Amino acid sequence: MDIPTEIRLRIYGLLLKSPVPFELWDRTEVASRYYSPAWKDIREYASALPILVRLNKLISTEVAQVFYSANEFRISRHDAWIFLNSFLSTIGANVRFLRNLTVHVPFMQFRRPADFDVNVTCRIIEMRRLRVDLGDCDRVPHWMQEGKPDIEITNAAAFYQVCQRLGSLNTLRKLQLVLPTSYQVSGPYDATSRRITCEETCDCEQESHVKRWHQDRFFWTHLDELQSRIPGLDIRMVMLHDTSGTRWLRSEWSYPSRAENPHLWVLQRAKRKGYDIGFAVWEYQPNSCDYCKYDVTFKDNIVQPNFPDWQFPA
Repeated sequence: MDIPTEIRLRIYGLLLKSPVPFELWDRTEVASRYYSPAWKDIREYASALPILVRLNKLISTEVAQVFYSANEFRISRHDAWIFLNSFLSTIGANVRFLRNLTVHVPFMQFRRPADFDVNVTCRIIEMRRLRVDLGDCDRVPHWMQEGKPDIEITNAAAFYQVCQRLGSLNTLRKLQLVLPTSYQVSGPYDATSRRITCEETCDCEQESHVKRWHQDRFFWTHLDELQSRIPGLDIRMVMLHDTSGTRWLRSEWSYPSRAENPHLWVLQRAKRKGYDIGFAVWEYQPNSCDYCKYDVTFKDNIVQPNFPDWQFPA
């Protein structure tokens, strides 16, 4: 403890800053077998963490500040907001140190039970067994949730709570929203006719119309509010391309042609809001802890893996 605080913090940075993001949630094959690649990366890049946090209260606080502020934390799952909310509850006061989060866009549709029933149920069972706080996921203010699957309501409620938590702290610096090409999002795009049904400025207040085509408004509104509450917050959107054809990221929503991009309206809206737009490629590696890793690139051609000469419309 004779070492000056500034020097101690630099030492902690050398010991705890990871060259790769920590992927917090991945999968649970069965409720009794919990697995997350973050633990592998922590052991590899921040092995001193468990020792340092046990030394004394002062060092534990300093270590937490460096660990949570210096690293990027990712949750690359379509139900990620549920687990991000749980993560914030679990780390408690250390939430104020978080600076860099990557999480899936909050307005993806949950239409395929095979995507979440078993996996999410097993995870929630395990999290409750470990007494992880799932947060209060009751009704969501100002969101039409009638007829929605329970998991979609829970995810929306978790998103709302996360925005309230992060906004009240005013400490987050970067929020990266991942948009997988293999999933459909809620909004004005009609996947059947492959066209936009109405513009962003649509002022129709008919309940059936709003419920079908404008469920995304709730999420955009709270993202805008979060950005206004945290001056300088850098929100980005990343298109995540799947090249594996695996069950984790299916390809049925991939682009049928260069002219048909079911996610273009999302990207254009994000760009109008000032978000930086990038892309990443998720390459599945069987029997490897690296299968959920991807590097983000920011350039104009965000559908490069499919159409190398594509350009973002003016």
